[in-house]
Amino acid sequence: VTPTFRTYQFMIQMYAHRPSAYSVMRAEDLLYELLGGSVRSRSGKQENPDSGSYNALIRMMLRVKSLPHREDRLARVLQAMKKQHVRLEKTSERAIQKIMRQSNWAPPKRARRSEH
Repeated sequence: VTPTFRTYQFMIQMYAHRPSAYSVMRAEDLLYELLGGSVRSRSGKQENPDSGSYNALIRMMLRVKSLPHREDRLARVLQAMKKQHVRLEKTSERAIQKIMRQSNWAPPKRARRSEH
């Protein structure tokens, strides 16, 4: 049985209940699988994760201090959200700003083409 679109979203929410570095990475994988279009809804059409899945993932990322490359991961998810016009929850927004301030982190700069 191939898991349906809803199953994925449910699993992401489940991981969010017990955040750990492992569960964040699993949820992240699920989200990107959904985005990659390998998972389709019952009607067979390509669906995108809803804001709930994104926001759950972001809340987990913010809670798990031991998450490797946390800021870079965060940036990637935020970029994906922006691309799909998914809205951030207010709580996530504030927490993210706080983290950015604490780590004086700026989004990774794009490598210049001339260097290659």
